[in-house]
Amino acid sequence: MNNIIYALKTSWKASPSRVILEFIVRLLYRLYNVYHTVFLLGYVFNAIENDGNVYYLFLLVGISIILMVAYDYLAAWYYNAYKPYVDQDVFREYNMLIYKKAAEVDLECYENPEFYNKYTKTLNEMAYRFESVLSDAVETAVDILMNSYLFAVIFQLDVFAVAICFVPLFIKYIIGKKLNTERFKLFTDNVEHNRRKDYIKRTVYLKDYSKEIRTSNIFSLLNEKFKTASYEIMRNIQKYGVKIAVLDFFNTSLVVIFTYFIAILYASYRALVAQTLSIGDYIILVNAVSRLSALLVGFVDKILRFNENSKYISNIRDFIDLKSKMPSGKDHISGNLPIRIEFKNVYYTYPGQVKPCLDNINLSVGAGEKIAIVGLNGAGKTTLVKLLMRLYDVSEGEILINGTNIKDYDKNEYRAIFSTVFQDFRIFAATVAENVLLDTVEKKDTEIDDALSNSGIYQTLIEKCGEHFRDKVLTKEFDNEGLVLSGGEFQKIAIARAFIKRGGVAVLDEPSSALDPIAEKEMFEKLLSACKDKTVIFISHRLSAAALADRIYVMDNGRIAEHGTHEQLMGLKGIYYKMYVKQNKRFSNSGDSVDEEEQFSLVE
Repeated sequence: MNNIIYALKTSWKASPSRVILEFIVRLLYRLYNVYHTVFLLGYVFNAIENDGNVYYLFLLVGISIILMVAYDYLAAWYYNAYKPYVDQDVFREYNMLIYKKAAEVDLECYENPEFYNKYTKTLNEMAYRFESVLSDAVETAVDILMNSYLFAVIFQLDVFAVAICFVPLFIKYIIGKKLNTERFKLFTDNVEHNRRKDYIKRTVYLKDYSKEIRTSNIFSLLNEKFKTASYEIMRNIQKYGVKIAVLDFFNTSLVVIFTYFIAILYASYRALVAQTLSIGDYIILVNAVSRLSALLVGFVDKILRFNENSKYISNIRDFIDLKSKMPSGKDHISGNLPIRIEFKNVYYTYPGQVKPCLDNINLSVGAGEKIAIVGLNGAGKTTLVKLLMRLYDVSEGEILINGTNIKDYDKNEYRAIFSTVFQDFRIFAATVAENVLLDTVEKKDTEIDDALSNSGIYQTLIEKCGEHFRDKVLTKEFDNEGLVLSGGEFQKIAIARAFIKRGGVAVLDEPSSALDPIAEKEMFEKLLSACKDKTVIFISHRLSAAALADRIYVMDNGRIAEHGTHEQLMGLKGIYYKMYVKQNKRFSNSGDSVDEEEQFSLVE
């Protein structure tokens, strides 16, 4: 019952007026239906049989027509104009609950298949189940009123007829409950297989995968996986389908027999054999028994749907009620303050793994200092940055900002101090300005222009789109005139995000992987100049950029192997020195790059 109340509260919060109108429209429909099929027809036949007042009869029929037209107009307006309009707000509220939770949960959740199963079930079921609960709750309230009236009418005509009405009720409850259980089992068993199919459907049409699909035989592999998921779904249908079909057959046929045919036989006996009913009362009794039986069956049907929906809503609430394992602290922090960072004996192990990804990390960054983190792929560089931003929490040790453990800070305030560009940045189907700001906060055009100029893309946008480039939509996802840029140009737009955000720490994780060495050096020089009052941490495979930092940390297998200035590390002739020499040899031997002397000048 708690799940049903939760769904109704959510529906009421989304739109109280819609809930009220839903009740009024359905109540009027039931009232007119019962009035027309039970009271009006019985009165007409009794009037004919007893030479009733014909003028009163015409008046009653005329009022009935007016009421029917009035209701039809109200229903047409409600279901075709009002409800579809308001539903946009209602469904947005529902989806916002899901999207907000998806944005709030720990990043670790996205590495857990069970999380995706819950997410998929919630996304697919929430609107439908909440709407079903609202509809059934309104109809249940209306049915209670109608059932009470019909019960009184039948009881007055024939006490035994009341018992006939309750027979289908028990049939529906017993069989319907088993039917809902089997359907829920089928749905649950197919969730993962349907998610696999949906994944493959997304993969085939998303641009991110288009080149691999067209230049390899991966489509055949995806096709096989799609077939396998389909076969598993078919196997589950075979497992439950026959039982569901048999239950559904008896659930329908037995109820129809008792709600209609038995009522006709009994009333016919009273009217024709026993001759204890008038024609009018016969009509009233047959229709009243049929309507009451149908309403009682519908009432049980709704109770069963409440039971069914409650199971699905329980899954939805499991997702909506997911709690972060990283609770927010209460201390406040401002990005305008100088930021000092310290890692103390930090370890981190990914869920499901045994070996730590980060192993006893100790480093410190002074306020306003610029440091670079370098190392081979898999050394732990990106994980270190994610821990700093509190996307993950350390397994052991602590991270301090201005001497305070980052867990003690308000989580949202804390993350707001970072200006961040990740190596796997994303460009959104939005305007240039919106892609730079990544926020609804408005900024002056000059601020956006400065950020784009510092990232090295401003002039290109002017040449391609003119002075109104800020309103130009990127990608052709929703606009045939959308602007499509090269990978390096898109990356420069992403880099502009770091220039425009006013945070105390700039974090750049391989922000220039698509840039050539010269463009990269120019970009970093502008960035470091623009961030002169900020603490800057950047990760780069190209050591020409790392050499611009005040200090360099070299990571190897999750540990800090070396640290110091460029000159100090070159003097050690350790890992950094070997990486540097090897990289410069590669550049000097590449026809697409600068020569060795020029490459060294970029660094030194």
